[in-house]
Amino acid sequence: MMTNFDVIIVGGGPAGYTAAIYTARQKLKTLLLTQTSGGQMVYTDNIENYPGFEKISGVKLLEIFRKQLSQYSDAKIIEGQKAESLKMKDQFFKVTTDKDKYQGKTIIIAAGKVPRHLNVSGEKELENKGVSYCPTCDGPLFTNKSVAVVGGGNSAIEAVLQLSKYTQEIYLLNIGPTLSGEKIRIEKIEKDPKVKIIGNAQVQEVFGLKLLEGLRYKDTKSGQIKDLKISGMFVEIGYLPATDWLKGVVELNKWGEIIIDEKGKTSLEGVFACGDITQVPYKQIVIACGQGAIAALSASNYLQEQQ
Repeated sequence: MMTNFDVIIVGGGPAGYTAAIYTARQKLKTLLLTQTSGGQMVYTDNIENYPGFEKISGVKLLEIFRKQLSQYSDAKIIEGQKAESLKMKDQFFKVTTDKDKYQGKTIIIAAGKVPRHLNVSGEKELENKGVSYCPTCDGPLFTNKSVAVVGGGNSAIEAVLQLSKYTQEIYLLNIGPTLSGEKIRIEKIEKDPKVKIIGNAQVQEVFGLKLLEGLRYKDTKSGQIKDLKISGMFVEIGYLPATDWLKGVVELNKWGEIIIDEKGKTSLEGVFACGDITQVPYKQIVIACGQGAIAALSASNYLQEQQ
């Protein structure tokens, strides 16, 4: 078991990094524990609504967060570990990961969300063989090829904008009749000759021998079943909160999000939460950062009260 910490922050996205910066500035012995740093932010090529930057990539913004946190000797980052349980033991919280165990006087949960899957035939078998959930990571692999993006919101539209730099042809399959993202971005892809928007499209299955070769979808308006020949499919239909390991530990809403109050407190005293994993609406980087600051200050006040 690692040395005891004042604060353990689970999750390395914008909320987690902001919380760590704030707790470290309070001279609290801080552990930032995460599978990967950056969260959904690093999958975004162009962030245009974060104050202070007219345009910046998620990867670059993460670099700035990391550099800022590195100034504080009271903060330690451990990556590559997935939190699996949270328990109270001898007035300490114990976080168990897939590799180790850690103890802290207080916990901030900022684990964010994970991509939602289509759960159709062939999807699991062809994951990383043409089926992807990260256009930033895998987009260049499909240079001059035909791909499909499944989804109709901002994440799907952002994926199309990123993939347009590499691919030859993009099919955007939306289960609804119209797209629901930002109007400015929708206008961009509507003008892109590479992009074909297909509404009322429900993916039925994906297929291929060793690599993805195509997908089959149903036109929900006409009832027709149609095939598309593609080399890549990017699933962008939203995200699920990463709270499986917290069921029965803190109160969750019907969507699996952690319920918090205005100070970031959960139903378990000494445990706070922030960012996309909570029930707070409008999942935005700037909001996650604000919540991270609130959770950190609340955790600091909690420790002072305990003393």
